[in-house]
Amino acid sequence: MSKKWYSTCWKNEHEILNKYINLYKSKGLQVPDDISETLIRDLINYGVEESSNGTLDDLKCYYTAYQLEIQKKIPNIFFEEKELKDFLFNTKITSLDGLKEYVKNNGEKLENDCLDLDNNGNITYKKSVTDDNYCLVYNLRIPYEKLGYTVLFYLQGEDLFVWVYHEESFYYTGFSEQYTFDDFNKREDDVKKYVYFALNFLFYIVAFPESLVDEFPEIKTLKLSDVKDRINLKIKTNKEIVETEHASRTIHFRKGHFRYLKSDYFKNKKNTWIFVHSAIVGKGTAKVLLDKDDKESKFI
Repeated sequence: MSKKWYSTCWKNEHEILNKYINLYKSKGLQVPDDISETLIRDLINYGVEESSNGTLDDLKCYYTAYQLEIQKKIPNIFFEEKELKDFLFNTKITSLDGLKEYVKNNGEKLENDCLDLDNNGNITYKKSVTDDNYCLVYNLRIPYEKLGYTVLFYLQGEDLFVWVYHEESFYYTGFSEQYTFDDFNKREDDVKKYVYFALNFLFYIVAFPESLVDEFPEIKTLKLSDVKDRINLKIKTNKEIVETEHASRTIHFRKGHFRYLKSDYFKNKKNTWIFVHSAIVGKGTAKVLLDKDDKESKFI
């Protein structure tokens, strides 16, 4: 099997950080410990702000994610097949049931730096320890694509933010009592597509945990700094989402969606997601089948 080449994440930020470091070294100066924080502030104030919608919550997500990237706390997820990305972009979403609880129970608790605006309208930040901020973040790297995707799920109290960073652009939304998933679902734009991709990725790895394996892919071009001292996993296409596979090796996916199970009926799978797809039963009657291999499955 030939080696693949994969997309990169945070390419511009790492290049700028290396320039900062080399500038200090060329002048015989010691690189300051807080150089990454200086870089983050400069990027937010003078660069990123122009390529995003400029909202404080949007920039907060960027700031949180990049802090974790510098600390090498973001796992690399290498897609075994590019087509899986297309499936995650195109699969519909019916609700966000259970998502806040999942982020809180599985995310990293943050001692967060709170972003604020100074009197001149520039972004600044201050140290603040909070009790109710959690996040999950992943670098998603796709075969034969130049730039990858960083997806962040950020829970602040009862408000949930979903943020995607791709090709120097942010795709972001927040969910709250004032702006619900039903409100968001009325949108028809790129933000909706990218947020769907992020959400479906999370639902997918929870529904099919066996698809995420501790196996490093064969990579044609690899920078050691991209993978050293961090979690590197490969994500496979699960057979449950595949309808057929033709001789051309084109993958055809089942139409369906991920559903959160909260009923006591599902004793083994309660409080998790499964993939729901259409099935024809009886005399051509269309039903929805929950997991055909699950003894607790039922038609709904």
